[in-house]
Amino acid sequence: MTELENLVQIMSIKLDKIAEVILGDPTDSTKPGVMIRLDRLERSNHTKTRVLWVLATGLLFAAGNAALALI
Repeated sequence: MTELENLVQIMSIKLDKIAEVILGDPTDSTKPGVMIRLDRLERSNHTKTRVLWVLATGLLFAAGNAALALI
């Protein structure tokens, strides 16, 4: 029975470590978990995509106005 208890204790330690990696260390804000870092990357990507769409739309309107000015 002690071997089984040791195995359960080892598994518990490993699960705690996995949870810490996924969720981050709540006592240390400099160590965000994978979920927080992924969320930050998704937000950054969303912002970059929006800026690129605005720039592309502006360029298309400028090109359209230039074409109309030539006519």
